[in-house]
Amino acid sequence: MCLGNEKANGVWLNKYGTNETVSVETRYDVYFTSQLIVIREEREQWIRQKYTITPSNDETAPDRLHQAAAAGDVVAVLREHANGTDLNAQSENQRGTALHAAVMGEHTPCVLLLLLNGANPNSTDLEGNTALHIAARNGHLPSLRVLIRYRAEDVRNNAGYTATELAINGQHEQCVQLLQSLDRRESFNTPKKSD
Repeated sequence: MCLGNEKANGVWLNKYGTNETVSVETRYDVYFTSQLIVIREEREQWIRQKYTITPSNDETAPDRLHQAAAAGDVVAVLREHANGTDLNAQSENQRGTALHAAVMGEHTPCVLLLLLNGANPNSTDLEGNTALHIAARNGHLPSLRVLIRYRAEDVRNNAGYTATELAINGQHEQCVQLLQSLDRRESFNTPKKSD
């Protein structure tokens, strides 16, 4: 989980009375200060408590997350995530997850933020579309690249189309080329069955 920023981390460090530079040992996710060793989870819990505005059991939280992602509001997405909102929850109208909304709105920073924090790139909406289907259909190459980097799969939706086929139908040549190169890489890396 990626939570916090320089300001939040600075406030957290000042709580413990140190202004010294903090070195991070990323292998163990332990933060060292002059008199204190703190595990990452403890720091994140403190940040959540400090900046939590709404309770995590709020039924409208998935819709707020969905709306924030659709608007490209990175701060609101972070706030909802810090409040414990499930990043993979479907919106009330079942039009998909926050990732679907961010891709539909062509908000690549939100797409990346959601994926970095554990959003499932292969979750589907009611029509069986993944975020990859939406990016390909709309011809949004930056979102498509990010989704592929996070292992989005080119599966068939309920209508029987893959993201590659939707990109072809929409005449999005660069998206088609990227998705076809992905198909070639996957078939090359798939072990052949011996007879």
